[in-house]
Amino acid sequence: MNKTKETTNPMPATSAETNQAGGEVLIELDSRRRASLGKIGHHDRYLASEQPDGTVILTPAIVISQLEARFMQNPALINRIEKNRATPSRLRKLDR
Repeated sequence: MNKTKETTNPMPATSAETNQAGGEVLIELDSRRRASLGKIGHHDRYLASEQPDGTVILTPAIVISQLEARFMQNPALINRIEKNRATPSRLRKLDR
């Protein structure tokens, strides 16, 4: 009969603990299902997606306004802005 000894960590992970061998991090959720990324989260915002097997993927995200998104979809406008920035004589000061 093969007996396995179950070990418990006297100090369970409360946020993020690094596994030095593989560079992986154990993240435990609190009672409200929140997680702290601790030292591994280098960005301010992430898009989260969950795979069918339960894997959670966090992708760094930048939030922009609808207006800025529309401008970025207009190549002629982007080209015009880049040309204006490259030519200081075309810059104008905005009086307020």
